[in-house]
Amino acid sequence: FNGFMIIGMVWGFLNVLGYNIWGITPPTTPIAQDILNYIPLTWMRGGLLYVFLVVAFIFVMVVFV
Repeated sequence: FNGFMIIGMVWGFLNVLGYNIWGITPPTTPIAQDILNYIPLTWMRGGLLYVFLVVAFIFVMVVFV
């Protein structure tokens, strides 16, 4: 899950920037373009992001206290 989050965020930021860094080319296969709909940057926005933050905070408080 951590790898998915890290790689997904990097891939999402590359997509937002238009792949204009380090000579990286955008994905051309239909499968790779479909995966872009499921990376964390696309679904962790708005209210859902706040829910994740609250759940993470509660988790840390329960585990460490």
